[in-house]
Amino acid sequence: LYSIRSRQRERMKARLAAEGVGHQVAYPLILPAQPALASQAHQAVSCPTAAAVAQEILSLPMYPEITTDHIDRVVGFIAQVVVPS
Repeated sequence: LYSIRSRQRERMKARLAAEGVGHQVAYPLILPAQPALASQAHQAVSCPTAAAVAQEILSLPMYPEITTDHIDRVVGFIAQVVVPS
């Protein structure tokens, strides 16, 4: 994964989706909130930093065949969200 963290994640996701660029939120839930762990005693543990990161993390395209042009496109779309023209 190539993940970034931003308070503007939802705007970034919308922009990338509009341009047909693949992306994902790989880990939307912190461990204590995972359904597989719902019956465990630690589910009530407070993890504020992890919870904040889970709301801001976004994984961008990364694979062996990715081209420099594709990387430049993705960076350009992200930059347009962060610093609107």
